[in-house]
Amino acid sequence: MQVREFYEADKPTLLLSLHPAMAARVQRQDKVLEFRKRFYQRPFQAFVCVTGPGGGVGLFIDVAQPETAAVTTLIQRGMRTQQDDPVALRDYFGTATRGLALPIRTAVTLRLLPRERLREQFPGFVAPRAYQFLDKPEKRPLLQHLLTAEVVASWTR
Repeated sequence: MQVREFYEADKPTLLLSLHPAMAARVQRQDKVLEFRKRFYQRPFQAFVCVTGPGGGVGLFIDVAQPETAAVTTLIQRGMRTQQDDPVALRDYFGTATRGLALPIRTAVTLRLLPRERLREQFPGFVAPRAYQFLDKPEKRPLLQHLLTAEVVASWTR
């Protein structure tokens, strides 16, 4: 099965990055909220580029309406919902007083598309620091390629 079976053409499609440990938590359904200081503020779907050596696109997620809240509220929610480390979240948010929770509704584990191979096929491919829209005309060839990724597993909440 290909990931295109989970894709919704009318929903914004992003490319974002996650560290390997966080991506693994999403795959296991241990992480259902992703916290960000700033981010796109509408429901979206995204291909996830796993960072680090041997990284690449290995996950596709569907995110419900992001929720803006005080950092203290987000930390409490992370602790309650997914046993997040409050010190690590506080360190991540730094001096920010508000942030976003991105509720992950569906996660699809993909057969890894290695970053180096994507760079060969799509010059200029980079793992984004924030996010990139794959819906833009210049990104359509990359999006079409990513939609052919093979599904390994999935979950939906």
